[in-house]
Amino acid sequence: MSHVAAAAETVQPSSDASLPWRTRLGFSVGDLGFNFYWQGVGLFLYFFYTDVMGLSPRVAGIAYAAASLWDALIDPIIGAAADRTRTRWGSYRPYLLIGAIPCGLAFVACFWVPPFQGGALIAYASATLILLRTCYAVASIPYLALSAKLTSNYHERGMLAALRMMFATVGALIVAYGMPSLVQLAADDPNTAWSRAALLFAAAATVVLFVTFLVVREPDSGPLPTERNDAVPVLHSLARDVGHFWGILRRNRPLAQLFTVIIVGYVASQMYAKCILYWCKYGLHDEQFVKYVLPIPAFAALIAAPFWTWLSRRTSKREAWLIALAVASASCLAFVLDDSRSTTSMLIITCFVAFGLACTPLMFFAMIPDTVDYNEVVTGRRDEAKIFGFAVFAQKLALAVNAVVLGQLLELSGFVANQEQTEGTLLGLKLIMGLIPAVGGVLAAAVLWRYPLDAKRHGQVLETLDQRRRQPRAVDVQAQES
Repeated sequence: MSHVAAAAETVQPSSDASLPWRTRLGFSVGDLGFNFYWQGVGLFLYFFYTDVMGLSPRVAGIAYAAASLWDALIDPIIGAAADRTRTRWGSYRPYLLIGAIPCGLAFVACFWVPPFQGGALIAYASATLILLRTCYAVASIPYLALSAKLTSNYHERGMLAALRMMFATVGALIVAYGMPSLVQLAADDPNTAWSRAALLFAAAATVVLFVTFLVVREPDSGPLPTERNDAVPVLHSLARDVGHFWGILRRNRPLAQLFTVIIVGYVASQMYAKCILYWCKYGLHDEQFVKYVLPIPAFAALIAAPFWTWLSRRTSKREAWLIALAVASASCLAFVLDDSRSTTSMLIITCFVAFGLACTPLMFFAMIPDTVDYNEVVTGRRDEAKIFGFAVFAQKLALAVNAVVLGQLLELSGFVANQEQTEGTLLGLKLIMGLIPAVGGVLAAAVLWRYPLDAKRHGQVLETLDQRRRQPRAVDVQAQES
């Protein structure tokens, strides 16, 4: 594989009205494998740090945030590198092979308790998570960029996002139930139970990513201009492109709005997801209940994906997302007001929270390709991988902020792992879990309210691009006739 210098790239993605189901499913199933890692880390690693590895909430939050920040910084660089990759397999597909096996090994290492203490233990936790985040980014950023390259059809992109969401949710469902169940089977040795469970999921994820590589055929990106290949060193070119992205944000208002919504939304909504394990263990006094409540959000999201896709077709992606934010925020407030500490009410509320939150990644990744087209109109460049790299940068930046804030709030509430919690601590945990996501949902909706790219506006963008692409051909015909 070779990486060549940067250049403005305006290669047109496939304009077919629909993709074959082989391509739809082959591409979308990749998110099953990626979510074995994403959900494994998102649902369990912070809890693993505090209640198994023995880190304090504040230290666990800093270690988690450091890896997330590194991940956020490396994503745009990987995206820029993928944009200038040319192989016989395409620009983006080869990265699935490069990252698959290292990602699995790093995932297992994250859930292993080494014979270290103090600073060495903290360093191990941070280093292994940084390694996992790097390997994950190498495979996932080019994978995400493929969705913009496979088709330019507005509704087809929505279909791809829905299928990806469904496979991602199946992955989340399997991890949410399977990981604690596997750990429980080996409860006699908790230090190795988690790593053995992680090994099984890593092996399955590796196979899935290989399947996606084999099934999907990537459209040709075309060569990059040779004068740029020889004139600009690769590292300098990468740095320039990363700096160039901030100019893209200034000119691409829809993209900037989406980034703001996802950062605000993820910082807030992840409070609910990360605290479920703590609430089951310390609020409900039923640690085993976690394997029943954790799959509920994934199952609800599986049902929600086709619903939100249908609603976005009937209205718009923006309106569907606004309604979903209202549902999630109202449900989080219901959790704060519910004093029953009942497993039944916990299940019901979690279903509604998950039903609303399921729309966020679905609409975000369905709307990002539209901003790629808009970006070509306002800047003359597509930069699919770069934009998707920064899209995931926004997510991971939000996760880093969430981890630091969560660690601070847990310690401020008086939380101490593996001890009986006071009523004040439980109240603080409940407010962290419910009130913060509700407020975050309202703020995200306020930003999204004036998002401009609906189906009609996106159609105008495509018409503009089509006219531009026809002009050079018309000039060539005139030159030949003369």
